[in-house]
Amino acid sequence: MTFSRSKAGNTPARPPRQAWVLEPRMMFDAAAVATADAVAAQVIAPTDSAPGVDATPTHGTVTINEGETGFAAVDLFSKVTVSTDTGADSSGKELSELVITVDRTGANQVLMIDGSEIALKPTTTGTEATLNNGYSYKVTVSGDTTTITLSIASSEAYQPADVATLIDGIAYKPLDSTVASGDVTVTLKNLSDQDATATLDIHATVTVDNKVNVPPALSGSILQEAEAFTAGTLAKATEIAYSADGSHVYAAGSDNTLTVFAVDSTGRLTQQQSLVVEDLGTVNHLVVSADGKSVYTIAGNGNLIQLSVNDGTLTYVSTTKMEGGGSTGGLAISDDGKQVYVDASSNSGREVYVYNRDADGALTQVQKLDAHRNGMIATSGDYVYVIHSGASFIAPHEIKVYQRNATTGTLTLIDDLILTKTGQSAVDYALTTANGGKLLYVGDPTSANIAVYQLGSDNKLALINTVTSGNIGSLTLSSDGTQLYAATTTGTVNIYAVGENGSLTLTGSSTGTTNGGDIAVSADGNSILVSGNGISRY
Repeated sequence: MTFSRSKAGNTPARPPRQAWVLEPRMMFDAAAVATADAVAAQVIAPTDSAPGVDATPTHGTVTINEGETGFAAVDLFSKVTVSTDTGADSSGKELSELVITVDRTGANQVLMIDGSEIALKPTTTGTEATLNNGYSYKVTVSGDTTTITLSIASSEAYQPADVATLIDGIAYKPLDSTVASGDVTVTLKNLSDQDATATLDIHATVTVDNKVNVPPALSGSILQEAEAFTAGTLAKATEIAYSADGSHVYAAGSDNTLTVFAVDSTGRLTQQQSLVVEDLGTVNHLVVSADGKSVYTIAGNGNLIQLSVNDGTLTYVSTTKMEGGGSTGGLAISDDGKQVYVDASSNSGREVYVYNRDADGALTQVQKLDAHRNGMIATSGDYVYVIHSGASFIAPHEIKVYQRNATTGTLTLIDDLILTKTGQSAVDYALTTANGGKLLYVGDPTSANIAVYQLGSDNKLALINTVTSGNIGSLTLSSDGTQLYAATTTGTVNIYAVGENGSLTLTGSSTGTTNGGDIAVSADGNSILVSGNGISRY
């Protein structure tokens, strides 16, 4: 964003200090106590080309006790002065941008800046503006670091004294009792004028002392974002999956890149590998074999990619091109890893391919399933479901049910359920199965519901329930099948308890920042990963 203003007119008056910036630097409320002690001043002197800042950071403490509902803020910087550069032309320069980083993420904590509470989660509307002086800002998150970029140039409060007041008023505040104990470091990273950027690295520290027994990231109805990855190729991440043993996570991003994360004992992700695969394309689906040896991806370009796994990291093995030159549907792998099912529909193809998989992960095509347009696929036990759009603009969508021959790997059609939706346009249905393939959950990104189907003893599929929800982007089940996780196309994550008959009861929900492109759950159920324009871990 670029901002400019006329040089004519008077300099705007310096705005008053906010009511929540108090002296001495200690704040109280009825529930929580925050204290702050000044530490040594940190001085970044101006140069002949870049501005400077002199500020005294604080080392504060926030104590969170059982039963508290309100939380105090800790003011972070005092005795702040800001100077323009010392060059001969410094009088004509204006300050333009301030960058702040925090080594925490999550919507459960904020920085208070210029009258606004700015959550430590990515902004979703491009830029937003602060309450008092209208500084435009954008928040990005990468790993465990939140970056807030404030446009000084977007406000009339752009003089050095105004920016000093802005910095002097920055405070940290927890919003609820789920904020983890430990140090929070808030750093003034950079201050820029029209021509140059000064590296500041002036940092204040707040110690959070949480005396509450904080639940894990997921416990009952509590769902809290713990990490977010929105930078680089992960900004356009489409698909995500845990490794077979849960020790790694695989994510498909932009620029033909796959990212591998290591998972620690708390569920935290650390990037371990970034692998560029030629013609990987924009990945529609990614699956991992149960034996932990293989990862497969399918993209809109029709390339089925096989990768081998060695100590969690990936190595490219081969590319199989779909005969029709594209794939507008899905990809699935059998529970035992013996078969892989791939949509091969495109402008010239209307098929789903069945591959047998050998002990090394190599694939051999054994069957073509005809008359499938944009086939989305799910499998469990010996059952395979393919839901696809119509052959013409008036033809209905269908769910085809197949049963696997465990010896040959081939499929036999046992039912074909006609749906009310019509048309040949691709619909990215979300599918997952339970109870050995006897229950099927279908989420429609164009309809605000989850449909529950049951396969009877006569091998006939019947709709048994419909649950109202947002437009579903992805679905997955817990490892024991007792919980269903649904990510909507607007980023909300919902958790449902699964009854004995497959019924769903909403037990938890959280808003998020992805488009719900894919969802995965750790084996212990304590972490949920959601991808789509970034990755969030709950």
